[in-house]
Amino acid sequence: MQNNVFGNHPETDTTSKGLVPIGGNNLTTALVAASAANPRSLTGWVGSKLSNLLMQDAVAEAHHEQLRALLTKAAMDNVAALATLEAHLREVAPLGEARYKTLLDAHALATALRLARW
Repeated sequence: MQNNVFGNHPETDTTSKGLVPIGGNNLTTALVAASAANPRSLTGWVGSKLSNLLMQDAVAEAHHEQLRALLTKAAMDNVAALATLEAHLREVAPLGEARYKTLLDAHALATALRLARW
């Protein structure tokens, strides 16, 4: 075993041609082994892991955005239906006009805030 600037590391044997891990089941050991065997394979391995993570994040974000769009459309449809009902009720029972407007505005605002948080 050699002693390097970072101290004695029994998990690696630096006496042979390259840095070869001895034992251990951790990511560092796997990375050292991969880079010692073939530096290009390490780059490919890290690149593929990174690529997979980026792809998963992109798919999750797209899925989240699509759900948000569907919820927004449903909320808009509901507000439009309620606004139509409000207009009808103003004609049928005009004394409730202020209350209809307050209720519709409260519903629309609460829905918009929920969508903004989500």
